[in-house]
Amino acid sequence: MQRQLKLHINTLSNEIGERNHSHYGALEQAYLYIFSTMQQTMADISTVEYTHEHHTFRIVIAEKAGTKKPEEVIVIGAHYDTAVGSPGADDNASGIAALLECLRMLDNYQNTRTLRFVAFPAEEPPFHNTPYMGSNVYAHHCQKNQDPLLFMISLEMLAYFTDKRGSQRYPNTVMEQKLSNRGNFLAIVGNVPSKNIVKHLAQAMNEPGLIPVEPLITYEYVPGTNLSDHAPFWELGYRAVMITDTAFYRNPNYHEPGDVASTLNFDAFARVVISLAWAIQHIDRLAVL
Repeated sequence: MQRQLKLHINTLSNEIGERNHSHYGALEQAYLYIFSTMQQTMADISTVEYTHEHHTFRIVIAEKAGTKKPEEVIVIGAHYDTAVGSPGADDNASGIAALLECLRMLDNYQNTRTLRFVAFPAEEPPFHNTPYMGSNVYAHHCQKNQDPLLFMISLEMLAYFTDKRGSQRYPNTVMEQKLSNRGNFLAIVGNVPSKNIVKHLAQAMNEPGLIPVEPLITYEYVPGTNLSDHAPFWELGYRAVMITDTAFYRNPNYHEPGDVASTLNFDAFARVVISLAWAIQHIDRLAVL
């Protein structure tokens, strides 16, 4: 598991490097790597493409149709672009690595509901919170097609962990008083309409006992809680959650040149991905969501 996660992150952050509208060739390389890796599974692979400022942006989808409730769709997504000036090992090669490894681990799993593993471009500025953000395009695509989405999971920075005291910060004092000041846990963040999904996922991810997982029900106006690919789904009324190592509240290399693979904790990251795959199976089998 660690070997595969390292391969994905090293390929994206070291070999390909900064990948965004300013480094469009690298963005295309990242797309091709994700597409070819997904093709190694039995999932149905497709793309949604759109054009902005003479560039074509490609959303990659690997779909595993459900065996009993194929009409109920769960989306698991992560963005593959980086901020300008950053190689993006944690942000967000880690999210893509988790996406690819969960897909591989669940390749032979007979899922009850339809699972869609989706890789988004153009999450970072200048596209963030605009019509050209990849997840925004895809959320509207789903709405236009009247896709019956149960909920969406955004994988956003998953591999920076430390036991150092004072390494974890929060957007408000309530969280500071309630939660650990050590950056050694994973957070599942959801808005009020998504609270049951947060609860089920947190319970399932904690069950293997591999990594501490904290459920956080919050409001969209809390700083940092709506800065990833789940936000466009919230805006369209879909339930959605973000699973994260808490990004800039913990990782000092956020959006910096220092966001490299050597700063990540691959032992903890592997435990995150195993717990995530376990949780996806658990929540897929629940009778009602």
